[in-house]
Amino acid sequence: MAAGGRRVESLIQRIGRWFMPLRLEVQRAVVDARFVRAQGLPPTLASRLVGPPASFAARLRRRQHAVYQDVILAKYARLLPLHYAPGGRGYQTVAPSSSAERHVRYATQTSRLAYFADRYGDLLGYRDGDSFLDLGCGTGQSIRTLVERFPQSRVTGIDVNADALALIRECEPSEHLRLEEGSITDQRFLSGILTTGADHIVMSHVLSLLVGASAEETRASRHRLLRTLAETCTKSVVVIDRFGSRGEFSVEIEQVNRASVADDVLSYFDDDLAGRAFLVRSPSTEAILFIKDGPAAIG
Repeated sequence: MAAGGRRVESLIQRIGRWFMPLRLEVQRAVVDARFVRAQGLPPTLASRLVGPPASFAARLRRRQHAVYQDVILAKYARLLPLHYAPGGRGYQTVAPSSSAERHVRYATQTSRLAYFADRYGDLLGYRDGDSFLDLGCGTGQSIRTLVERFPQSRVTGIDVNADALALIRECEPSEHLRLEEGSITDQRFLSGILTTGADHIVMSHVLSLLVGASAEETRASRHRLLRTLAETCTKSVVVIDRFGSRGEFSVEIEQVNRASVADDVLSYFDDDLAGRAFLVRSPSTEAILFIKDGPAAIG
């Protein structure tokens, strides 16, 4: 680094050492002023001076953040279908690969479901001969696990990308496998799939990518979808994804055509549903397990 650059860096560090303690004291005063006002405690001088503008600034930041989130969601509600369409980045390496490469990819890909199926299979009621529905099956990570563990079970995979489904068809010989191309955001298509019935429904790292044109629309559509799945399944629903904490709703831009939402998914499983929902974790991800009540779920 040139001498001029070192002098500038040294100056920045000196300013920082002077400014950061002042910033800390201002932040302490603001936080305490908001706390005093919120709790109705005897006002301090700082709460009188700093409290009202601090509260206003906090409300303004929350409002601006909410508006910006809606702008992101409106944009990516249009872009995400392009990400997973033929030629999109989501599966851009599938179509041009050779047959040998596709077989190696299918045989070696990691299944997020495997951990939960091994550890919680008895709780979920997984049995050979049960029917399984994988919504957003991609290139078949979960399908491969289900076919291997339950060779007599009917397994149905749904995905929007024809290239991904073609890879599974080429590499998976199970006679009990059925694949359908379509989007689970298409209510007519989803209703048609669900009418065939399924003991167990799996959705792995799909829910976080289902976004509406606003936070309100996104929450409503997620609630509606998960409630429908919980009511439709005979035994269980497994949602594997990245979730937010209680009350959280956050949007993350991940790629030019891909953004994801993390929110309190467990809260979407209403108390009036005939079953119980649990949040569990694996070393690499987490899942919500919904276990349906009733004789079919136990037997």
